[in-house]
Amino acid sequence: MESLEEISISTNIEANLREAFGRVAWSHKTHEKQADIYHDKYKFLLWVKIILAGSTSAGGIFSVFSECIWARVATAAIATIIFIIDLIFSNCDYANLRDLHQKTATKLWEIREYYVALLCEIHTSSPDLAMIRKLHLEYIELLSKIYENAPRTSSEAYNMATKALHDEELTFTNDEIDKLLPYSLRLKK
Repeated sequence: MESLEEISISTNIEANLREAFGRVAWSHKTHEKQADIYHDKYKFLLWVKIILAGSTSAGGIFSVFSECIWARVATAAIATIIFIIDLIFSNCDYANLRDLHQKTATKLWEIREYYVALLCEIHTSSPDLAMIRKLHLEYIELLSKIYENAPRTSSEAYNMATKALHDEELTFTNDEIDKLLPYSLRLKK
């Protein structure tokens, strides 16, 4: 039978784990959304470039067989836009940024799942609180390394994650964390 002190310690550890879980879940979703943003920008610019390249080719062929000045001007303008897109690609590697955010999200997802396992462990009939504390400290170290190497996210990605997680704050109520946890780990069922 657990003493009141053990129950209090267990409750405090659980509260800390739930908060850590919520932060990791939020960061994970934010990096996923940032990866989506870069993916969409990359695909958009690539398609624009392909379409404009086709237009430039058609304009060039038309210019050869026609004396029409507007075709030459339009072809030059489109070529300039393609050049600008190439400059954007050379200065901002959207595909690489997408991959970096996706890798970070994957690492955070793994830590998120570790926290779910710890929350399961704390609900066993006789949880090993020393082991849970030790693992939690190890996860904090892992998170520190992940965040140290993680690319920065934008407010747009954060807002998208917020919408996806149905909240606006980085603090969590029990209900908010319950929405993120499996049903069996929720406080309110």
